[in-house]
Amino acid sequence: MGLIAKENGSTDFKKVSAGVHESNCISIWDIGTQENKKFEKFNRKIMIQWEVDELVEVDGVEKPMTILKEYTLSLNDKSNLRADLVSWRGRDFTEAELDGFDLKDILGKPCQLNVVHRENGGKTYANILAIMPKGKSQKADSINTLSFYSIDDSGFDYPEGLPAWIVRKIEQSEEFRNQNSFEKPVNNDISEEDIPF
Repeated sequence: MGLIAKENGSTDFKKVSAGVHESNCISIWDIGTQENKKFEKFNRKIMIQWEVDELVEVDGVEKPMTILKEYTLSLNDKSNLRADLVSWRGRDFTEAELDGFDLKDILGKPCQLNVVHRENGGKTYANILAIMPKGKSQKADSINTLSFYSIDDSGFDYPEGLPAWIVRKIEQSEEFRNQNSFEKPVNNDISEEDIPF
């Protein structure tokens, strides 16, 4: 039998429907400094994932669908992360917050996501157009387990359940490529009690 090539990708992947969804932030993953070949520069990137109020069956069990968005880790005036956080929180950042806002503070927090469908290369993708504050009657409880990963805090000791494709993305980062490949030094100090004669 030969080696058969076919069009890659499944067309039955269920996307979050277009419209406004009650959502909860369930994951924040640092994917390191990534190369943007189009603009020939490097930026520190993160992925934020939300569960939405739409269910999908996985292995016979209904679970909330999820959607995520990649951001440059920056709160400058023109950054998408800042614009989305301001819209979500309903207010701009204070000077103190701009000096260092801990993204872990949004983990588990509810919001509303406006999802749109866009075509690219003959495929349809669900994208987050806007993030808004939670609705008045919206609950803050998440169904999925919350997940947080920071290269600065954890090195390359990945949390349980981190998707393989996120790990592959992290392993393309400058931080991963430039990590010290040498093992930590072993303590070779031998005490007199350790000498057998």
